[in-house]
Order: sequence, then structure tokens, then C-alpha cells
Amino acid sequence: VWDAQSAELLLLIQDNDAIQANSYGDRGFFSLEILGDIILTMSLGDNSIRGWDITNGQLALIIETTGIIAANPDEKHLAVLKSQNIEIWDIHSEELVDTFEVEGKILNIVWSPNGNLLAILDDSRLQLWSIQGGLQHSIKVSSPKDVTWNSDGDHIAILTSQEIQVYRLD
Repeated sequence: VWDAQSAELLLLIQDNDAIQANSYGDRGFFSLEILGDIILTMSLGDNSIRGWDITNGQLALIIETTGIIAANPDEKHLAVLKSQNIEIWDIHSEELVDTFEVEGKILNIVWSPNGNLLAILDDSRLQLWSIQGGLQHSIKVSSPKDVTWNSDGDHIAILTSQEIQVYRLD
């Protein structure tokens, strides 16, 4: 962890069994997220996701799953992509809240800025899932590459091989 203004190294976490930079698929995913004061990474050594407190470097949590991770801005939930399943975990209780199956080759998962929706981009469509209500929207997309939200969460943009598509969410 670095101080952004001074570029001073504030914290170095070393755990050879737990911290492994592993590439997934064509995009070369690496599982590293910051959720509040917790930095999360995947451990292939024991098939878990580990979280360290960035204020003191102490191991703060262990979740018994592995996969590509996306931290919810609500600082309470974590989405984990495991093959064709998305798991939603409660960070505080370290318990699985929900699991749902998705189709297609997943390219990206990203939470909306308010944490209410999870965007799941696969090789032919964008799906928007709610923690409380399941699938909310599904948009067919030709040759998608990436997805992102604007800072207010009322627009979502999809990069394809030919264009950028922008949608307003009401």
C-alpha cells in the first residue's frame, strides 16, 4: 500500500502461500480488490479469498472460495465469478448470500457505483443483476469487450469491437 501524495510505501504484505498473481482466460484477470480498509486477493494454496487490514497488515478475513472478485462499493458484499456461477458473499459474516448461474463466456463483472446492481458482461450480452431481485435487465451485444458505469450509476457503457454503446438506466 502506497501513500498517493508522497509515493511512500506504507505497507507490504507478504504471504507466499496466499498471494499469487494468476492469470485467467484471454483477458489475464488478476484477483485484487480493495473493500474499505480491507485488501482482498485470491489464494490458490488453500482455495480461499483472503483479506488484510490495510491499516496494520493483519489478516482480517478468509472466505472459503476462489475466483475473480469484484468488491461492492457498499463495503458489505463481494461478487465472485466461479466458472459459470456468480457467488455473492457478505464480507462481515464471511457467509455466502446468494449464487446464480450465468451463460456464455464471462468477460467482466462490475458493481454499479451505488452497489445495487452487478453488471455481468459475457460474449453476447450484458446482464444487470440485483442482490435483492435477481436479473433486472439483459441486453444483446455484438462482439463485446468491456463494460463500465458512470460515477452516478445512471449510465452504463459497453465497448465492442466496433463501437461504444451507452445506455441510460431508469
